[in-house]
Amino acid sequence: MKIKIICFGKLDKKFYIDAFNDYFKRLEKYADIEIIELKEEINGELNKIKELNSD
Repeated sequence: MKIKIICFGKLDKKFYIDAFNDYFKRLEKYADIEIIELKEEINGELNKIKELNSD
């Protein structure tokens, strides 16, 4: 199974970073995970999202 995680912006609080890392470690045992980080500007990245969804 392949999972793509699309993130808008960066995580800024330590709690969220720790939680993300914990879940990532758990998931990677069962699936191939790809993390895609986009800028917070949604309008500028809309084409990129459409392209990723077509895969």
